[in-house]
Amino acid sequence: MYSRIFSFIIFLISTTVFAQLDNVELTTPPTWVEKTAIAYENEVPQDAGNTYFLLVENQHHLEKKEYYHRVAYKVLNNNAVRDMGEFSADFDPSYQNLEIHHINIIRDHKVIEKLNEKDLQVFQREQNAEINLYDGKLTVLQAIKDLRIGDIIDYSFTVIGDNPVYQDKYSFEMYSQFMFNIHQIRLRVIKPKDEYLVVDNKNKKLKYSISEDQNYEYHQWIGYNLKPINYEESTPIWYDPFPSIQLSQYKNWSEIVYQFKPLYEFNNSEKLKNLFESQTQINENDKLLLEKITNFVQDEVRYLGFEDGLNSFKPTSPIKVLEQRYGDCKDKSFLLSELYKAYGFHSSPVLVNSTSGKKLPNKLPSPDIFDHCIVQLKYKDETIYIDPTINNQGGKINNIYFPDYKKGLVLEEGESNLTSLPTSNNSSTQITEYFDLDNIGGGAYLEIISTYKGGSADNQRAILNDNSKAAIQQEFTEFYNLIYPGIQPEITFKTDDNRIENQLIIKEYYKIESIWKDEGEDITQTVPFYPSSLDSYLYPNAIKNRKSPYALAPNTNINHEIVIYTPSYWPIEPENINIDNEDYKFGYQSYFKKDAIHLNYSYQTSTDHIALKDIDTYYKDHQKMQENLRYILYYNKKIGADNALINPTDTIQKNSFWISTILFLLITILSIIGCLSINKNFDLANSTEPRFERKIGGWLILFAIILTLVTIINIFSNSNDFLIYTDNYWKFIISEENGNLYQALFSGIDFSYNWALTVFCIYITILFFKRKTIVPRLLIIMMGTNFLYYLASLLISTEIIFKNQFSAFELQEYYLSLFYKFISACIWIPYFIFSERVEETFTKPMTENSKNVINTPEFQKTNELE
Repeated sequence: MYSRIFSFIIFLISTTVFAQLDNVELTTPPTWVEKTAIAYENEVPQDAGNTYFLLVENQHHLEKKEYYHRVAYKVLNNNAVRDMGEFSADFDPSYQNLEIHHINIIRDHKVIEKLNEKDLQVFQREQNAEINLYDGKLTVLQAIKDLRIGDIIDYSFTVIGDNPVYQDKYSFEMYSQFMFNIHQIRLRVIKPKDEYLVVDNKNKKLKYSISEDQNYEYHQWIGYNLKPINYEESTPIWYDPFPSIQLSQYKNWSEIVYQFKPLYEFNNSEKLKNLFESQTQINENDKLLLEKITNFVQDEVRYLGFEDGLNSFKPTSPIKVLEQRYGDCKDKSFLLSELYKAYGFHSSPVLVNSTSGKKLPNKLPSPDIFDHCIVQLKYKDETIYIDPTINNQGGKINNIYFPDYKKGLVLEEGESNLTSLPTSNNSSTQITEYFDLDNIGGGAYLEIISTYKGGSADNQRAILNDNSKAAIQQEFTEFYNLIYPGIQPEITFKTDDNRIENQLIIKEYYKIESIWKDEGEDITQTVPFYPSSLDSYLYPNAIKNRKSPYALAPNTNINHEIVIYTPSYWPIEPENINIDNEDYKFGYQSYFKKDAIHLNYSYQTSTDHIALKDIDTYYKDHQKMQENLRYILYYNKKIGADNALINPTDTIQKNSFWISTILFLLITILSIIGCLSINKNFDLANSTEPRFERKIGGWLILFAIILTLVTIINIFSNSNDFLIYTDNYWKFIISEENGNLYQALFSGIDFSYNWALTVFCIYITILFFKRKTIVPRLLIIMMGTNFLYYLASLLISTEIIFKNQFSAFELQEYYLSLFYKFISACIWIPYFIFSERVEETFTKPMTENSKNVINTPEFQKTNELE
């Protein structure tokens, strides 16, 4: 409704503006223009589509700064009548005039004049208003009345005037083939004989001619029956299949530097510095001075530009930009560069093309090929590039994410060529989904931890700042609802933003009431798991029969882990798939560890495109990747788990445990022998008089509970883990397929140690409640040994055997467990050494007449007293 009201107001303004506009005139073409004959009767090609262009023509007179344009086309169906039934011409009223010459319809060999001043409307359309850029250009438009299928529209106009910033230098690029048929295309350029002009024609289908008279040279390109060129989907933005003609009066890049560098001169650094420090808390000794300056210009000076006339190239004074706190890319770059200089750093603005930097080396020098401005900063021994228009960036000054602009022109004296710009490769995304399944057929809790670094963190930070938390949570929920219907957030997501390190963590919490799906007459139940973050990367489209390279998202680095805590023991056969190409990499691992199924996916790219010769390989590789994305748990109500997964009820039937059983019996027998050896050969005499003996009490009651629980947990945990160590498991970890003998050795040691520890816990628990004198010493040895073993096994597994295979969440859990063991040892070991209650509680020797008594100093002292 509001847009309609706005459009109506614009319409009212436009009808009055044209009547008062002095720089629009209805007149005949300039006298220097050569009239081109149009083949109105030319046969329409079969592949013409909606519109057939009979003529596309440009004639330029450089001395007069007059630019004539003529178009004629035939409308072939209703779509063309709807879409092509308007005349329009753009111009900048601050330095240009517009002359409209004719608007005609040719129908049945008759010319119908349609140009009517009363029908002309003027709009200030501002096509970039959605990104806060206003160029001040006007569009003169006339809807052509009574347009019919088969009509030919023929119109022409001349734009007079150049932007003063060009200083009478001319540059122009005209495409000579498009996605539609053109019967005739013509470019004619008239220049004074004494002026320089370089030409680069990429289309050899055009006939080029040059002539001259006493004062001028006449350059002309004409082409006929130019076929359409198909622009394929997913083509890199820098790849241009359409040939063009380039013309330029700039001899080299240094001429552009010489012309535009003076626009960025500023001589009032002290005033700028004082104004800046009055608006923010900052000083020269600030350790994060550069970061604070950068973040201020990026975040506190909003992106808004009025680029009419000279303002399209000339930046606003840094002082004014700082006072008004808004500016376009060149304004913000000028301000940032001068602030760096004010604090003693070397800095310069840099002109870039935001989308087609890769094409710049193949272009003739021209200021028109640049559409963006950034900043070069020289800090210590580094050259750093900053885009001040990006908000919410994090990181230290030397690792702030910088877009891949490829090439730029540094506006600094002595620069004579384009500069190669660095590519940031510090972006990464790590997503870990933790599913805790209630039971077979039940629901699940889902915790998602997403860790973004570098440019990925910048993007997510911008989303968080631009949207409400409620709206983002709703979007998250709706997305996951497509996979798990009925999912609901337990609480609103949480964020942890470390802007200095440029790391952003988002934690989400959900409850899924029913995650299982019934299949096959309710006999089978399934749960799907899918790395959704890879969805947009692994399904290429428009691949076959291509004639242009295929676009990739450059420097992609995504790791997606799914951890499934199953309702019962559910081991799987490990899988490890890697696809390694110089342009992209994919990894997939699945395994069962720590009571959970782990699915690890990774995808990286190192380029922004796939070359034409490599597309078949790319397509086949990504088909293989797709085959390993969807993971489904199957549960058959009659026989238990099915397909790739094994349920305990099925495990006993399908797997043998001979190796583990033999190893278990051997370790158990040896452990019992060890305990009996302690019982027979080692003892401590009682140094406490009977009247001072105590029963188990005080803090020992707490320890007794802990010891009992630990013993019970160890028994059940090791019994459950026993089912992991099938004969197939042992065969796999020592096989060439696994190729990790350290894992095999570590698994054997871990299996043996855990069962030996379990036997020892049972033994020491019995001695504890019998209050044997040897108990404190055995507990000290057990706690110390257990801590050292856990420390060693953690370091070996995370740094050697399974390096880079643990998620940040898992590492946090493991190191927290290590910390708890350390604290427990620090508390209980001194307690058992120095506590009088311990000495007065554990007073019973292993035997009443022990022959092997270990004499402690206390016992010797007691004997001396006696």
